[in-house]
Amino acid sequence: MASSGTFTFSLDIHEIIEEAYELTGLEVKSGYQLKSARRALDLMLTGWINEGINLWTINQLETTLTSGTASYVLSAKYVDLLDAVTRDSNNIDSTANRITLSEYLSYPDKTTSGKPTQYAIERNTDEGDRVYLYPVPDDTYTLVSWAMNYPEDTGNYTDNPDIPRRFLPPLVNGLAYNIALKNPTRMTPGEQGGQPTHVGGVSAGHRKELLDQYMYSLKLAKDEDRERASLHLVPSV
Repeated sequence: MASSGTFTFSLDIHEIIEEAYELTGLEVKSGYQLKSARRALDLMLTGWINEGINLWTINQLETTLTSGTASYVLSAKYVDLLDAVTRDSNNIDSTANRITLSEYLSYPDKTTSGKPTQYAIERNTDEGDRVYLYPVPDDTYTLVSWAMNYPEDTGNYTDNPDIPRRFLPPLVNGLAYNIALKNPTRMTPGEQGGQPTHVGGVSAGHRKELLDQYMYSLKLAKDEDRERASLHLVPSV
């Protein structure tokens, strides 16, 4: 039996919206519905950041440190730093430990210079997260870190989402659930005192089904998005 021999399946934003609408049983009938669905996609991708570390959002970031400069502003694309080392001109790395802003504030002399061994992060400033180093660099170094970034904006309808292929099912299912929330069935009064009836939209039962499917597919994707290395714990006796 012949097969395609390709591994490039993806969906663009318009196709994701179409698929989500089909799951709800509704149809896209206006440009505003497309705009609303794309906005819901951006909100959902942003919300995934709040659910914990997604390995696909982590990239290695190298920040050049200059002598005498104690703090550095990260690009607004980054959410947080997870781990970091300080690399000198001989490519020797030293662990840089993260401390709290309170700990950094408690240091009496923040002008002490040397190879930075600690860093504190002021998150969500207007410019982007600000990193404070201690000691202040006494030479040119590189702060090498694993940085977690936001997914890219959805952009044009012909663009692909900034996610791995394995996260397409929860993206579609999640959007379908959000569309359903925006389009519940409406109650209309019955004629001549008759029983009110449901018209249009997505019923409460179907919304529950969409939510269950979304949570199930998201769990599968997040369970797959994990480290494969073994972890060995040895008690200190």
